[in-house]
Amino acid sequence: MLYRVSIVIILILIGCGFINSVTLKPHPSNKYLYSLESPKVAMNQISTKKIRQNPGIINNLANLDMVIINKTEDLFVDGDSSYVYAKKIKDLNSKVKVLQYLNISDVWSYQKTITDWAQKHPEALLKDDKGQLVYSYRKDYGTKRYMMDPTKSIWQDYYVARMKKITDQGMDGIFVDNLWRSNWQNFNISPVRFRQIQEGWETTLQKARNVIGYNKIIVGNSPPYALYQIRDITMLESRLQPTKKSLDSYFDLSKQANNYRQLNLDTLKYGSYTGSNFYRVTNFYLPAVLLTDNIWGIPNDSPQYFELLNKLGKIGSSLGPAKRRDNLVLERDYSRATVLLNDTDQIKTIQLSPNTYKTIDNTPVEQVTLSPMQGVVLKKIN
Repeated sequence: MLYRVSIVIILILIGCGFINSVTLKPHPSNKYLYSLESPKVAMNQISTKKIRQNPGIINNLANLDMVIINKTEDLFVDGDSSYVYAKKIKDLNSKVKVLQYLNISDVWSYQKTITDWAQKHPEALLKDDKGQLVYSYRKDYGTKRYMMDPTKSIWQDYYVARMKKITDQGMDGIFVDNLWRSNWQNFNISPVRFRQIQEGWETTLQKARNVIGYNKIIVGNSPPYALYQIRDITMLESRLQPTKKSLDSYFDLSKQANNYRQLNLDTLKYGSYTGSNFYRVTNFYLPAVLLTDNIWGIPNDSPQYFELLNKLGKIGSSLGPAKRRDNLVLERDYSRATVLLNDTDQIKTIQLSPNTYKTIDNTPVEQVTLSPMQGVVLKKIN
């Protein structure tokens, strides 16, 4: 009886458009990323210019699990992939997944997508409910940045062809930017039509999946969303802050991704925790990420991240989900470390077993005192 009910529920979800047939197939790329030891680390959007200015960074990138490259000269990659840089990374470590950033959903007026392709296919430009062209995505850009209409099959096929060209050139996948989760820009578009636009994006990615295959990674910008099921990895941009409300929301979004069999790639806004503020990375941000199965997305604006990763190393595999330790703080145990985070509004002191833990600086410790919204990663003494 339970089996029949489960089948009925799945059929209802498919019929309602919340889950489609592609969702029920495995995500090989996610299986690989899940199999990696923690922390799973990615760099989101390192520019080709940054790599040229600092060629030595290639060695650091090769120690990560995933790298997303963004072309500086043409921010939205209106041309080929960045495989020349991807190859240098993969020559040092063939297991690193290197993706290309691709945003041709909202396109600058100087790009070939507008100056060439859209001139021949003006119907692919998005218009609002009054028939006016939609420009994205900040008002101060004026009419310099066009939105494209994902409900048009000609546009869907164009985007898919671009994705295929890039993956054929050797990239491990694509970061598709600006999937609309809400009409936060208040465009003059009705809810019904806005939903159709969203469905157009999902159709585009489904077409792409059928063309590029299941081993290529699709990262889709925006948090988990019931309609967007084709992407392997969602993205949380700068949503995690050291507050109880933010942390609880972060955990909820992480659970949503797990329910959709997707991974979350968490990222930080550039400049958020640099310089004297970097301590927040070690005593809040990293512990919070390690309480989930999320990929840790580091920015490229500080060498301190690489220094931290070198000290921390891999802490192994999770031995279970996060739990409450003695009704005090959140805890998650790994094969070579334990993560603690105080999400209460009171200072907490946690007693540890003697000769069991050390800090990431290799100092033995038998108790830790954590202020509200403070955490720590403790490595196990062998």
